[in-house]
Amino acid sequence: MVTMEDISIELGCSINTVSKALNNKPDVSPKTRQLVLETARRMGYVPNSLAKSLVTRSSGTLGIVVPSVTVSFYAELVETVMKGAAQRGYSTFLALSSGQEDTEIAAVENLYQKRTDGLIIIPSSPEPSYYESLHLFKVPTVYVLNDIEKESADFVGADLAVCSYRATQHLIDQGCRRLALLCSIRSGIGWGVEKGFLRCLEDNGLGACAQNIFKPSALLNPQDAGYEIAQMLDDRVDQFDGLVLEHEQLYFGIARLLDSHGISCPRDILVAASIGMGIKRSPFLSLTSVEVNPQTIGLDALELLLARVQGQDVQPKAEKNMGKLVIRKSSRR
Repeated sequence: MVTMEDISIELGCSINTVSKALNNKPDVSPKTRQLVLETARRMGYVPNSLAKSLVTRSSGTLGIVVPSVTVSFYAELVETVMKGAAQRGYSTFLALSSGQEDTEIAAVENLYQKRTDGLIIIPSSPEPSYYESLHLFKVPTVYVLNDIEKESADFVGADLAVCSYRATQHLIDQGCRRLALLCSIRSGIGWGVEKGFLRCLEDNGLGACAQNIFKPSALLNPQDAGYEIAQMLDDRVDQFDGLVLEHEQLYFGIARLLDSHGISCPRDILVAASIGMGIKRSPFLSLTSVEVNPQTIGLDALELLLARVQGQDVQPKAEKNMGKLVIRKSSRR
């Protein structure tokens, strides 16, 4: 069996460097990491902790990595996957990334070491650093909500850049020209939403609004993030005629802000959410949003992952649900 020592001798570097590269540690250059991974692949290296599961092809467990379960959308998706997995005889491990790449890397590494048969991940980066290692050691992985920039990756879910684009375009079509995007750092989906917002502004000649992206400064639950953003907007809110929210739960803090300034939605300002997360049923809210079904995404991701675990359909898949724009009171003049 090939060891890390064998790889270090082959490359003329230390075992510590090889270990760091194979385990996605941050203090290794991308060039060195790639060289170590390529050499490991060529020499047939298999980590000891994965050797048994790679031989038997099954440990009966799946891993799920999501930013948070305080966002209702994620909670419903996780519940759907866990129930579906149990019905098919699999146990599940759940890990939270808080939408932070370093925490996500540690979560993936931990599940990787547990020899899970496969992973479902909501990535916090378009180019996750752990991708090459998972791909190298053929750990079946399905990414959901944010489609990473790898053609060989499996993806299931809504394209959040498209959802954001549609919400932004709707407000522009309603006459808004001074727009802001409100994001939640904790959610981990901000980069897709920002991408859609900025692309829509560019397509409509509203590039001056690109600086109007607001995020909380700390890791907060979704509603508290909305309250902190409201404080950031306190002396600027009257400058905008349209607000695009990353998700509906941010609106609780924003509604209080608008009320304190005597600003009426939709008379004075229009609001739309990039992704509907279920609280539309609350009598307090009637927000325009792009509706996406977390149960459908969860089941589709699980079915694709199990197909991979069982060695079916070797070609990568990209199953995208663009969602449905539902117009409600918050964007009707």
